[in-house]
Amino acid sequence: MKPQRPALTLRMVSTAFIIGLVTTGCSSDQDSGYNAAPPSQAPTVSATPQDEPSPSQQEPSTQPVGEFSTARYESETWPEYGQTQGIYPVAMRSATHDGFEPIVIEHAGTGTPSMLVQYTDDPVAPGSGEPLDLDQNTALEIIWSGTASIDDVDVDQLMQVNDPITDLDTTEAQSVVVFAPWEATSSYFIGLDEQRPYAVTILDDPVRLVVDIQTD
Repeated sequence: MKPQRPALTLRMVSTAFIIGLVTTGCSSDQDSGYNAAPPSQAPTVSATPQDEPSPSQQEPSTQPVGEFSTARYESETWPEYGQTQGIYPVAMRSATHDGFEPIVIEHAGTGTPSMLVQYTDDPVAPGSGEPLDLDQNTALEIIWSGTASIDDVDVDQLMQVNDPITDLDTTEAQSVVVFAPWEATSSYFIGLDEQRPYAVTILDDPVRLVVDIQTD
């Protein structure tokens, strides 16, 4: 699964707030893989020695993170912020496995945000409400509550935001749009040809959003 760190492009309303950021360093112990609990359970945290390879360099599990469904999903604490610190997206990777396609968005910071996941046929940018320029028929929308403030974001680490990323190692998931945190909330969209069952969870150390799209 290859990491993706395209050039930074900031076109939305958050641009004015991100310019001139005070950069802050974020670090955490690395865990050894992608062993996740179903969405209804807390993610597993497992620290490993400092010389372990980064999760970005490791292949994820070939098992999905939970039961597949097309229904709206809310974490038990949604929309509370929870105990989080400086969470923002820094890298993305994707792959194709037998029966599903995982998309993993890695973050700086610590903690477990609350989460809302649902399908929408009319995705819009958070804040501005502008329609997203997606060629796909539908989008899986993921909203995190309890992410970074503007002052927490290091623009040198922030991955490509606001524009569709189409260079994916997937077939059914055809694009991903990531937005920088806005008022402690982050939004992500996965463009698809149709509503397909998905499974989703949050892993820690480092913080990762994991979305599996069923392909059967």
